[in-house]
Amino acid sequence: MPYRVNVEQQRRLLSAEEPHWSVVDKIKKALDPNNIIAPGRYNP
Repeated sequence: MPYRVNVEQQRRLLSAEEPHWSVVDKIKKALDPNNIIAPGRYNP
């Protein structure tokens, strides 16, 4: 993820339709199946 982006880029990057978030979700579920680490943090 980029460090600094403008508002329009933020909307696109944080969109739930971005493939990045489905990968993040799969990794999070594999490494933390009980959702103990940062609950609610890595999902748009």
